[in-house]
Amino acid sequence: MSIKGIAPGRAYRAYRFPTRGGGRLSRRVALRPVGTFAGVLSAVLLAGVAFVGVAAAATFGYFASDLPSASDLATVPIPLTTHIYDRSGEHLLYTLSDERRDLISIDAVPKLMQDATIAIEDKTFWSNPGVDVGGIVRAIQVNSASGRITQGGSTITQQLIKTRLLGDDPTFTRKIKEAILAVEATRTFSKSQILEMYFNQIYYGNQAYGLKAAAATYFGVTDLTQLTLGQMALLAGLPQAPSDYDPIQNMEGAKARRALVLDAMVDNGYATAAEAEAAKSEAIVVKQATTSLYAPHFTFRVREQLVRVLGEKAAYRGGYNVYTSLDWNMQQLAEKEVRQHVDALKGSNVNNDVQAVYVPHRHAQSGHDRIDPALRHPVQHARRNRQELQPQRCDQRAARAAHDPAGAARVAEPPGVAGHTDRRGRRDHRHGSPAGHRPRLGP
Repeated sequence: MSIKGIAPGRAYRAYRFPTRGGGRLSRRVALRPVGTFAGVLSAVLLAGVAFVGVAAAATFGYFASDLPSASDLATVPIPLTTHIYDRSGEHLLYTLSDERRDLISIDAVPKLMQDATIAIEDKTFWSNPGVDVGGIVRAIQVNSASGRITQGGSTITQQLIKTRLLGDDPTFTRKIKEAILAVEATRTFSKSQILEMYFNQIYYGNQAYGLKAAAATYFGVTDLTQLTLGQMALLAGLPQAPSDYDPIQNMEGAKARRALVLDAMVDNGYATAAEAEAAKSEAIVVKQATTSLYAPHFTFRVREQLVRVLGEKAAYRGGYNVYTSLDWNMQQLAEKEVRQHVDALKGSNVNNDVQAVYVPHRHAQSGHDRIDPALRHPVQHARRNRQELQPQRCDQRAARAAHDPAGAARVAEPPGVAGHTDRRGRRDHRHGSPAGHRPRLGP
């Protein structure tokens, strides 16, 4: 059906305007063809949108082709600390670690600690899809205004992706991959799961990886519910720049960062102004750095065995709990006895100078000859036979000495050692009487 004045294939726009006819106000409809320029502009815009969509899809496909899966966050092993204990499991002798870390459940992290971290690192964490474009824009504005980095543009999820899956390569390509995986991770895991992985992964400075290790390192706290609001705010501020805000090396920087975290908590409704001011006035008391190392000769022997059996990587990153044969109470008694005896000899000017050497007549060279094993002293062979003995034995001798002033007690030595019967039933008197356990450090 054709309409007079309208050409097929043309676009028209309708207009209504009043006219006066016959003394009454009436309306007339006019159809005007759309201008050629407007049609072309519309076509260009549609083409542009389509091009952007295709380009975005192509870009996603290009970068996603060699990406790991976001589900790897739950399966990729992270380095854990190996703990070496005494036989009771109550006394920690030593720790082995590339990264000092102890895992913790999100249920053990106080809500205020979670709030402090979210307020300063990713205030839209609970609602964003893994990335926060608005947060990136705000970070650029704030950092430009302050002249220094006070806010980061990466979400908590992006930080987790970077540290656990992609590494710290400072390239635009890595940032795109990080954003893609962050979105995928948000679809794969709950927000609580992501936050738990973050608290176990992130670096807090001074070789402390994860929140639990950080609380122990800086404040000597193992139960996070014992942390104060000020301590939580300080810890929450560390991940962005652990060295710059390190309370051990830069107390003023740590205080300023803590105040910034507390202000962010107030702005986001996680704390009141009064609570924040009270936390700002808290004195920052940092635990003195100490290294857990007890019974070092024994402990290092255990370390060597672990490396030999498990391999160095597994020993230092496997997170094992190793329970040894050492009796810590007996070890303390042995050390006390030795110290007292050495102290008693100080007045005699005792030192470690060698005053006499005995070389068996049947050997032409020293028993410590390292060139020909056949020429080594018999005692060296005895030592080789005893290498697999528990290092605890010497501690037993010293401990028994304290309860046996007459020195009558004896500890049986393996065959081949002075004064005992060898494997063929022959007595060996070449090196004196059966070995007693009383320490003889003086002349």
